[in-house]
Amino acid sequence: MPALLLAAAIGDAAPSEAEANFRIRAQALAADEACDLFAEPERRFLEAGLAQARRDLTAAGLESTRIEAALSRIRADRRMAACDSEPVRAIAETARAAAVEMLRQPTFPFQGTHRTWRVDRTRYDFVRWPVLQEMDGARFGRAVSVPDPNPRDRVDARETAPAFVIAGESEATSAVLVLRDGAKAPEPYDRTLAGLLPPPDGAAIARFSAPPHGERRVFASARLSPERARRLLSEGERAEAPASGFVFPEETLGLLAALAPNEAAAIELFDARGQRLARYWIEIGHLQAALDFAALPYEGYGVR
Repeated sequence: MPALLLAAAIGDAAPSEAEANFRIRAQALAADEACDLFAEPERRFLEAGLAQARRDLTAAGLESTRIEAALSRIRADRRMAACDSEPVRAIAETARAAAVEMLRQPTFPFQGTHRTWRVDRTRYDFVRWPVLQEMDGARFGRAVSVPDPNPRDRVDARETAPAFVIAGESEATSAVLVLRDGAKAPEPYDRTLAGLLPPPDGAAIARFSAPPHGERRVFASARLSPERARRLLSEGERAEAPASGFVFPEETLGLLAALAPNEAAAIELFDARGQRLARYWIEIGHLQAALDFAALPYEGYGVR
C-alpha cells in the first residue's frame, strides 16, 4: 500500500481522493510560488488543504519521509514554473475552482466516525459557536459569549474561548480535559487491547484514548455563569432552559488537534469533594481541518 500511495502522490499511478488532493494542491502551490497565481485567501485554502492531504496520507500508511520526497519532487518539477503553459493554467483553474467553492461556504461540517465538527465563519455578532462538536446534552468547541454583567449586550464585549456546556443544573465545580500526552505515550493507545477489553464507559468512541500511564490533564480556567451557559447551549439571547459550563485555556483546541483523528479525549466533571460526576467523550476527527477552515476569511471575499 505505501508504495502505491507514493506512486500516486507523485503522479505515477491512478490516485485515490487523498492522493489527488495532495498532488493538485502541491502542484498548485509550486506553480504559485513561481507565477503568483492566487489571491491570498485562495493560497491559504490550498496550504490548509495540502496539510490535510498529508495527514490523510499518513493515516493511510504512507511514511512521512515518502510524503516529503513526493513533495520535493513536485516542487522541483520545472513544468510548474512554465507560467503560460496549458498544464499550469489547468492546474490553476482546478485549484482556484475548489478554493472559491469552499471559501464561499459560510458553514461546513467535518464528519468523523462518531462525531462532527461544525464550522460557522459568519460574523461573531451572530454566531455562538464558530467551531462546535455536539454530543448528547452537551457542546464543546470555540464559543462566543458575552460576559456578565453586560446589560446592553455590547458586541465589543464579546469573548471567544474554548468552552464546554451541558444541559441542566450541575453540582460540578471543576472540569478537566483528559487527553493523551505524546511525551508519555507517543502513539495512539488502544484501550481495548485489540478487542480483548471493552472500551472506557463502553463507548466505541473512547477506544483510542489516553491510557492511565500517558494522560495529560488540562483544567478549566473558569466556570461560566448560568446565563452565559444557557445562551451557549441554546444559541439564543432569551434562553430559559438551565445549563452549566466551563471555559478552557486558549491552547486547548490546538492540543486536541495535535492528536490522531481516530483518538478521543474526555471532559470529566467533579464536585466540590473531588468526586467525578460525569465524563463526556470528544472525537478528535478532523479538528485541525475545521480550525484551518474557520481561520479562512469569509466576509467580503472576492477572486481576481
